[in-house]
Amino acid sequence: MTFPKPASCRLGLFGLLLLSGGWGCTTGPEPAATASASGATLQAASALDCPQTRQTEQAPDTYLALTNPLPPSEQNIARGRLLYEAPRSPTSCAVCHGDDGRGGPAGESLVPPPRNLACAETMNPLPDGQLYWVIERGSGAFHDPATQGAQQIERPGRRSATSMQPFGEQLSETEIWQLVTYMRTLAEQTDER
Repeated sequence: MTFPKPASCRLGLFGLLLLSGGWGCTTGPEPAATASASGATLQAASALDCPQTRQTEQAPDTYLALTNPLPPSEQNIARGRLLYEAPRSPTSCAVCHGDDGRGGPAGESLVPPPRNLACAETMNPLPDGQLYWVIERGSGAFHDPATQGAQQIERPGRRSATSMQPFGEQLSETEIWQLVTYMRTLAEQTDER
């Protein structure tokens, strides 16, 4: 089965490194406490927040309709874990999301923080196709070459782009589905604790 890959997504390694500044996780301003209109201080979001409120761009309907074709077998879960932890350019999943899905060392300074993959309340409602799309394409408009620079301008009502890099050029369809399979187990482990 072949899934659509828009031509605008095919940047190649050079384009990926150019757009990401040559590093794995791009960083935004340091998280800080902010004052609300009522004067109360609001703390910056954390990767440990559960549930997390996110404004990640929704995948197209063609992706949302997809369900993971791989069974959650020991083999697919083990392969997904290897892929999750594997060093790659620009970075591994675990560096930003953490070994247990609750945030890693590179994720501490990201605004917004990486998605808490161990939070069942956040992860379970997400369709498999949404997870596939984000792994393949990154966080949507943030990595779209046509909008580069625009996401750096703060404007009222603008969604917060994330630092999620696209991995569609590095991973096969099967490998992305194996990652989705493994990521689902991170939230299940939290439910059992």
